[in-house]
Amino acid sequence: MAHFWSSAKRVNNANIEPFVSIGQIAAFFVAVIVVFVLLFPRYSIWQQVTAEVKADPVTENYLANMIRSYPNDDRLRIQLALQQVGLGHYDDAKETVSPLLQKATDPLIKNQVVWVYYLIQYDQTLAMPKDSEQYATAMNALRNQLRNLAQQNLTPHQLGILGRDALSISEPQLAVHFYSQLFQYPYYRNLNWLVIAAKAALSIGAYQQSASFYLAAEKLTNNMDMKRFYLVEALNSLRAGNLLNEALDIVDVYYSTPVANDDILIPAAQIAIAADEPSRADKYLQKILWIPAHLTPSAPPELPPISLVPSLPPQKVQS
Repeated sequence: MAHFWSSAKRVNNANIEPFVSIGQIAAFFVAVIVVFVLLFPRYSIWQQVTAEVKADPVTENYLANMIRSYPNDDRLRIQLALQQVGLGHYDDAKETVSPLLQKATDPLIKNQVVWVYYLIQYDQTLAMPKDSEQYATAMNALRNQLRNLAQQNLTPHQLGILGRDALSISEPQLAVHFYSQLFQYPYYRNLNWLVIAAKAALSIGAYQQSASFYLAAEKLTNNMDMKRFYLVEALNSLRAGNLLNEALDIVDVYYSTPVANDDILIPAAQIAIAADEPSRADKYLQKILWIPAHLTPSAPPELPPISLVPSLPPQKVQS
């Protein structure tokens, strides 16, 4: 027994080396992703993988070694280039994808090559001194490239990045275009970019689009105060465009729901009066008299913080 405890103590005090390092674990996961891409070359899987892989030196080195073994694998090259862009290795990224400029025939690969060059162009342009002649020239080129990309078939992840980028260089009209395209993918909707898109649309006079973004935000939240806030903002957007009947039609959709309290019905009555719809105004005001006291507003809702850029995508370099 004494010998057993002595042996156990020596084992516990020993410096046991781990079987695998953190780098090996990361490389394993990258290998799994690459295998899935190679075995299942579908658009959806490719899009998901390129959108979710994060840039780090371990992955960059692993992919570089893989390409030495498989130099003709275009998708590995794209993966490596995206890693290099994310790490700021722009010259390396260009060298990685340069063989694909002429030989690529797959539309997805062509899309990704253009995307890699765009990401480099955006990063390098915004890194220039703002008062330099080079910056003005580069910014014009970047705006032209955004307009060119607006004509392309883009992934939802790319659309989210381009919407954010367009706003960052004071191009709200382009931003609304990209966000409107992203809006066609319900799975990718979130409150952050929907509210940003709604404000951008309002700023360029796209009143119906602004209202649509706000209404989508209303459907995404379960907080009743926030649902009312987004609904009121949608009504305000339509009212700003003098789209009074459209605003009243929305009120009628919500009229019989718990959302329709004083916060909604009072501005709705004002819109009805402005639209020369006194019967509708009377209908809304009459309902207020029947709303239980606990459903009347006590204070404005506390709004969640909204960042200046959408939360989708978290990193600009993935596609």
